[in-house]
Amino acid sequence: MKKIYLSILSYFLLIQVVYAATFNVVGSVRYGDYEDLISANSIEVKVHKLGNDRIWLGALSKDGDRVNFNFPVDDLARNDQLIITGEVLDSGDDVDNDSYFGGVTTVITDNELNSGLVGDLILELNPIPRPEFDSMTEESIKMCWRGMNDFSVVGYDVYRTSDLFGDWESVGKSGQSSDKQVCFTDVNLPEADKYYYRIAVMTSWSAGEGREFFISRAMSAVSDGISLGQGVVDKRNKPTTPIETGGESDLTLLPEVDSAAKQNLKGFWNWAGEAWEVTAAKVEASHISWQTVIILVVLAILLLVLIIFFISISLSNTTSRGSLVWMEGDLDLDKDK
Repeated sequence: MKKIYLSILSYFLLIQVVYAATFNVVGSVRYGDYEDLISANSIEVKVHKLGNDRIWLGALSKDGDRVNFNFPVDDLARNDQLIITGEVLDSGDDVDNDSYFGGVTTVITDNELNSGLVGDLILELNPIPRPEFDSMTEESIKMCWRGMNDFSVVGYDVYRTSDLFGDWESVGKSGQSSDKQVCFTDVNLPEADKYYYRIAVMTSWSAGEGREFFISRAMSAVSDGISLGQGVVDKRNKPTTPIETGGESDLTLLPEVDSAAKQNLKGFWNWAGEAWEVTAAKVEASHISWQTVIILVVLAILLLVLIIFFISISLSNTTSRGSLVWMEGDLDLDKDK
């Protein structure tokens, strides 16, 4: 009889620890704004696990204006972090063509462990920014660019060449701050007539183990050619489309500049989106249900409303006591005198 009880207990204990041996990472790649510029066959999607050298690849399938991916992934545990990256490798032989990159992160919870499905992931592909000449000294060149609005991007690997048909050398890295403004100063310049720069995207995925970054194979379009002491000597930027005004062609080449209000609004929504992604990841990692989170938020709002209500009543009473209404009796006594 004792053996039977032990067998039953062992059976239920085993049930508690049995999880899916293989997982399917499923999602889609979106590039609607650049559909005419990107070939679905040139997109490469990879799955990386934080703290692990392994990279998983899977099948891609075209569905209308989207590319879907499905990756078999194994050896996952609770709280493992996956980073899924997508990049466009075929930007052509022309270094002036843009390349594209996108990334998304997800944390493994009990739901994924039980179902074996990590789904509904969306990769948004956007152009890797082109480095622009900012300033120089007698021995250095400073390049700047507007960073990508992608939560998975932590910085950029900077490449330089003096010959557009030669090899590109990695000359340093630059991190991405919260305001997305990125600059890099190149101080180890070999002797050359002019210098060109491109950047690749860095995504953090093995921090602390000597393999801190995954660096994209896709690189940005080339910068202008820069010469020490002269500045830009080879203009590589694509020409701006003439602005149509009053039926005549205005040939003034003006960059598109958003108004301050529009930039502030964009900055707010970018911040809100990043804050939501961080909050969602923390909630998933802490195993708190979204129902509990909603209840706590509602209670916090009600408490804030009550506090404001009592403060407003207190201020109202204080103001009233200092007015002539509360002094009416004293005024009548003075009149009688």
